[in-house]
Amino acid sequence: MSPAGWPEPPGSPPPHSTQLATTPFWWRRWEPGLLEVADLIVVNKGDRPGAELAARQLRAMLSSVGGRITRQPPAILTTTALSGEGVDALADAIDAHRATARRPEQATQRARNQLRRAAAEIGVRAATAHPDWDKLVDAVAERRVDPVSAAERLVGLRP
Repeated sequence: MSPAGWPEPPGSPPPHSTQLATTPFWWRRWEPGLLEVADLIVVNKGDRPGAELAARQLRAMLSSVGGRITRQPPAILTTTALSGEGVDALADAIDAHRATARRPEQATQRARNQLRRAAAEIGVRAATAHPDWDKLVDAVAERRVDPVSAAERLVGLRP
């Protein structure tokens, strides 16, 4: 069944699932916000020095993001492609996530999060293009206006 409750046609794609793969230390070069969209994170080359450290650092970082991620942090797995170590656990984690993602409430939550991110990105672009942007930045910097009031002006919620 689809997230909307309709039967899925044969050969239909699985529900949305985002897996991020990295090697030890390369995850530090990821774009800001990338970790927030991951459903599953894989540290490959688990036999290399630093792999377990990278997995621990990712877990610590995602457990203390200051409330920016309002959902349960994604699973972080370590694999070694050459030996196959961790690959079965990865396949099981993907299957488990897909089974969960098929539930209508999960599809709705995913859509809600996607819409929040899109609205935030569009809002930032609109705000920075506003003719009063520089003037309001200066006003906030000089503490003549609080940031929330300035933002409300930029998006038209306040005169």
